[in-house]
Amino acid sequence: MIGIDTNVLVRFLTNDDPVASPKAQRWLTGRTTAEPAHIGLIVLVETLWVLRSAYGYGRAASRDMVRRLLDVGQVRVEQAGLVASALDLADADDLDLPDVLIALTHQRAGCALTVTLDRKASRIPGMKPLT
Repeated sequence: MIGIDTNVLVRFLTNDDPVASPKAQRWLTGRTTAEPAHIGLIVLVETLWVLRSAYGYGRAASRDMVRRLLDVGQVRVEQAGLVASALDLADADDLDLPDVLIALTHQRAGCALTVTLDRKASRIPGMKPLT
């Protein structure tokens, strides 16, 4: 297994750079189930933020992209079960997937709750508004 950085994943997904995107495309499509690409949670969250802020992806499009990544045999997403659970929760209430991942990873780490200043994120089970 070989890990990839956010910039490789973004170039692969957006195909926006005439030099870097073909490199990312060739490398990622060359992975196999025996030697997959590893996408860590930090890379996944960074990618979601880049796609939303720089490329205008909406919540639903971002979640669909992550769902497709989970289904590709040549890719391994860190804590895929947690990510799948986060997708279900985010879909149910149209929440930002990174916020749900934060809440769920904190819960798994033993946190009683996660405080936030984000009003919408405070609706996530395990999140509470900081007052």
